[in-house]
Amino acid sequence: MTTQDLSNLASNQNNEFFMRYGVNTVQQLLSLSDMAISLTEAATTLNISRDDAEALVERAYKISNIINTRDKLRFIKADPLERIVLTPLQPQEQRDYRLLPHLNTNGSILRAKSNDDWQWFMKTCYQKISVSKAYISFPKSKVEDFKRFIGIATQLLPAKNWLINTDDKLIDTSIDKDEYQGMRYQQNLSVSTFRIGIASREVRDLSSNCVSTKNTWKYSPLFRFFIHMMLIMDDSLTIGEDEP
Repeated sequence: MTTQDLSNLASNQNNEFFMRYGVNTVQQLLSLSDMAISLTEAATTLNISRDDAEALVERAYKISNIINTRDKLRFIKADPLERIVLTPLQPQEQRDYRLLPHLNTNGSILRAKSNDDWQWFMKTCYQKISVSKAYISFPKSKVEDFKRFIGIATQLLPAKNWLINTDDKLIDTSIDKDEYQGMRYQQNLSVSTFRIGIASREVRDLSSNCVSTKNTWKYSPLFRFFIHMMLIMDDSLTIGEDEP
């Protein structure tokens, strides 16, 4: 993408809701809302227009209510007081955040270059992302969707930043190695689907043998956080459609 393309991209973003405010600002708005601070006060504190603040909170509310096929909340933890929490779950390990600027920048470029791919990717993520861990699962019957997902994912982050977890026999009979070359891969005989998410190095407790040296990667919660924030910040994305 040329310098002029990037300039045009920035100009277009200034004229639309997407990325009008930074991730940190939107996070603070949602946090203040969770603290029962009035929307007007929160908007004034963060220098956000009242209308924009209302739109962001409304979208966050819809996302917080998304459930999976087992009636479990997909993006937030159930609140013991049954309150609707708006603030996204955040990665606990600071090192996960180093990839967030790259995701934001590359996501903006992808959205500008190929909005169809951006829309499909985001819809797939919010309909499929695991409740327990931040990965997307594709059955063998959806291998073409899995291949498309890989192609888009590697536009957001380099291949080395993605982790695939599945059974060797399943992947060997379904997809060429060239199509996931460079990605982290872990065999799991108990998995009958293709699982993919952002890779994060497993932290090992050297005082115990709890973590195998053969499996040094896990799924980063940054993936869920990024998807959650983009769903809030991009008002072109439709929220609330049924599961596929």
